[in-house]
Amino acid sequence: AFGAPLAGWLSDRMGRRKPLMVIGSLVALITFSALVYIPDLSLTGARVLLFINGFFSGSMVLSFAVGREHNRPETAGATLGFVNMFLMAAGAIFQPLIGWMLDLNWDGTMVEGVRLYSVTTYQTAFLTIVASGTVSLFMGLIMGETYCRNVTQSPSPEKS
Repeated sequence: AFGAPLAGWLSDRMGRRKPLMVIGSLVALITFSALVYIPDLSLTGARVLLFINGFFSGSMVLSFAVGREHNRPETAGATLGFVNMFLMAAGAIFQPLIGWMLDLNWDGTMVEGVRLYSVTTYQTAFLTIVASGTVSLFMGLIMGETYCRNVTQSPSPEKS
């Protein structure tokens, strides 16, 4: 709730999008990995990591501005729709994918008729999120900077 508006404001003040997107991806990747792979993490430690992760994940809101700035102004609506669809589709894809990976690696343990998954099984399933965070970081690093302006040139009509 705080990270996204702050990322937008700070990005506009800096006149740059890329650094905040890269930092956001990096911190989100590190904190999520820590949540999943640090053994015996305390509840307080988990809360702190989740807060930091959520705060820095807010930088993904900048993808809307970057998408708009990397495309011609007349395609802004379609571009923003595509960015939104891509972000929403990620949730729709990852939830069943993680569930499938949990089931795939399940050792058969049941407690009162409910499947019990081991820590290792969760760690394996959550590799999908770590991998997507790594891809996000890489894409941010190779992405061109827009300096908060449209970087395309619309064809200008010929004057007779």
